[in-house]
Amino acid sequence: MGHNKLWMVDSFTTVPFTGNPAGVLLLQRSLDEQQMIAIAREIGASESAFIAAEDLERFRVGIRFFTSTQEVGICTHATIAAFHVLVTEFDAPFGTYEMHSGGGSFSVTVGGQADHPTITLKQPDKGLQHILNTDELCTLAEALGCEVEACQEAVVWKATTPRVLVKMSSKTVLNNLQVDRNLLIALGERLASPGFYCYTDDGAESPIAAHTRMFNPGSGIDEDPVTGNAAATLALYQRSRGLIVDGGRAIYAQGEAMSRPGVLAVTVKGPWAYIEGQATTVWAGSLVD
Repeated sequence: MGHNKLWMVDSFTTVPFTGNPAGVLLLQRSLDEQQMIAIAREIGASESAFIAAEDLERFRVGIRFFTSTQEVGICTHATIAAFHVLVTEFDAPFGTYEMHSGGGSFSVTVGGQADHPTITLKQPDKGLQHILNTDELCTLAEALGCEVEACQEAVVWKATTPRVLVKMSSKTVLNNLQVDRNLLIALGERLASPGFYCYTDDGAESPIAAHTRMFNPGSGIDEDPVTGNAAATLALYQRSRGLIVDGGRAIYAQGEAMSRPGVLAVTVKGPWAYIEGQATTVWAGSLVD
């Protein structure tokens, strides 16, 4: 049996040791779910991508995504990492792919430069799910370690995955959040959305539209460096508020508070968000049989 090949890739950046790291495995022998969870935990990134099947000539790829505790249906930064590997290591052609994962079928487009291809993941706009009430806002502020007045807006919006979008009053407040993970997990369960995407336009200079942080302890990720799905959700919400025109593009910065800065772009058009990013390979190897 062949060794399963392994790469560590930093997404939403072209500078090693910044952005959001993801493990990428090309499966040459089968692994069960618990083995993939164990490997993802050993790698230590927030998510890892397991390329289970690929037919590059027909632009079809099958990928499974795992955190250290569970499988997730879709992970944007690990998708970008996986396609970066397919292009840079296996000469996958540029074009639009049909990607199958636990979350369904997704359209992924690859273009740009061969060494750092630009990878775009298309996700649907499923709209407003909930506006947090006063009691929920108070719990949220307590869970984030800030004054309730610092949470200027808080809604649950859904692209592929629902996210709690929280507008913070300032970049200083954003950078100084101290999360009570157990309280945030409980609130995420109450809101049926484990991920909390906090953002502010305070201190944002062109072309950056907002600075952001993502907390998702309910899925085993205390804080995520750069989060594509959450950024898509924010762009869709901001379009609904008239802050982004249909067909417009927003660039968000994330990871500064973790010393892993990265940027990503989201274009919103009709019922879709298009998340765009690049990546860089940090190291490569293989699993020992």
